Formats: sequence, structure tokens, C-alpha cells
Amino acid sequence: MHHLAHVLAAAAVATVALTAHPALADDGDDSAADASDAPVPRLYLGSFDALSHDDFSQTAAAASDAMLVLGLSAPLLLELGRNDGDTGRRLGAYAGGVAASGLVAAAMKELWRRPRPYNFHRDPAVHAYARRAGKDATVSFPSGHTALTFAAAAAGGWIYASGSDDTTARAGVWFGGAAVAGATAVLRVRAGRHYPSDVMMGMLIGVAGVAVPAAVLGDVDLSGGEIAAMAGGVVLGAGLASILPFPHDVTIPLGGAGGLVPDLAIDVTPLAVPGGGGLAITGLLR
Repeated sequence: MHHLAHVLAAAAVATVALTAHPALADDGDDSAADASDAPVPRLYLGSFDALSHDDFSQTAAAASDAMLVLGLSAPLLLELGRNDGDTGRRLGAYAGGVAASGLVAAAMKELWRRPRPYNFHRDPAVHAYARRAGKDATVSFPSGHTALTFAAAAAGGWIYASGSDDTTARAGVWFGGAAVAGATAVLRVRAGRHYPSDVMMGMLIGVAGVAVPAAVLGDVDLSGGEIAAMAGGVVLGAGLASILPFPHDVTIPLGGAGGLVPDLAIDVTPLAVPGGGGLAITGLLR
């Protein structure tokens, strides 16, 4: 359970000491690498972040990819299934909220260029992975997966609640979205892709994405049960992701990836269609 413990402890921290640093040089040649080119860990949360140096799993990374796709698509499918007279406006608001969070996360990755935890793993195979990862090795902060899934949970829950008076169904939507987001955050740490401070900032960026549907659709009167469902979903999703067994498997990448979520080479962009809107998800899942 140490993964859940250090992620939840990180989320309780109100401020993080953040400074931009130059990118890690990557020439792909071990023998030519000078000590000055070696990555330096930036442990914004001290020992909580340092725990991530022991984590690496390609299977956990693949599971987080699946959670990302599920988290983004579920609100779209729910809204399309409802298909009432305001569906187009709600879809546009959802797309705007998710896209806003994703763009902020992408911009911060370029600014901070923080080396990922796997750069400091003790396994030589993981070191080889880091050398082949290219730009992906230096875009740890913040977690794009976490930002996008929390944005999907927040914006998706808001658009559903804005078009429904059934508080029980609304609580179920909040719970499901939050569970997927919480699981994604922990999986990114277990995969060795992110520090707890990365996913903490991803959570904040993602939740802030609800401002777009709130501005477009107006306020939603949330019940106590809905708020409890959100919190319970995050805890359950994160807890399950912490205890599931994942192998310490390593597959050397063919090269660095680009895109909004670099190790997937995936981009998420708003999509306008006659009478509505949505998200266009494009890229290569590695």
C-alpha cells in the first residue's frame, strides 16, 4: 500500500517548491555521456517522491493508458446516449474543460522538463529504457494522464449533473469518473513515470478544468451524497490500483514520443461539429 500512502500524502500538501530546470541531454551514447549530462532528481516532496525511484512497470503504464481512454470516453458516451436538445452545448463544454486542462499540463511539461523517476531506477534494463525514451524521459511534471482523467471526471460529472435531477444517478457518474482518475494517478506512479508531486499537480490541473462547463452551463446544486461519491471514488480507485500485482517488465522503446501525453504520442483536441462538439483523440499507443 505504500504507493497509495505516498500519493495521498502528497495530495495533502498545499504548496510545492517549484523551479524550472534545463532539459536532460540525451545523445543515446553511454560512453560519451559526461557526468554533467546526468539527470538530477528533483524531489519536491522529499522522501515521498524518492519512493518512486523503485517503481517501474510497463504493464502498469499500459493499464494507465486504458484508464485514460476510458475516463475520456465515458462522459461522451453517456451524453450521446442521453441525446436531448442540449447535448451539443454540454459536449462542447466538456471538450473545452478537458482541452484546457490538457493544454496547461502540456505547457508545464515543456517549462519544467523534470526527469521522470525511471531515470534513477537501479535496474540496468530501466536505465536502457531511459536512454531510449528521448524527450519522454524529461517531461515528468505534471502528470498528463492524471490531469486529463481528473478533468474528464470533473467536467463529465458536471455536464451530466447539469442535465439530470436524479441525484443517485449523478452520484454514480461522479463516483465512476473519480475512481478511474484515482486509479490512473496511482498507476502512473507504479509505472515509474511520475512522482507523487507530479500526480498531485495533475489532480489540481484536472479538477480546475470544471471551470469551463461551470461557466458555460451554470451552477449545479450538488448533494452531500454526490460529494461523498467523488471522494469515495478517488479512494477506491487509488486503493485498488495500489494493491493489484504488476510485473516489473521493461520493453525498450524505439524512440522518444511526442504529443500531449508523450509516452503515448497522443493528442487530445476539441472537435466542433454541426450542432455540438466533442474531443478528437489521435496518436499512437505504445
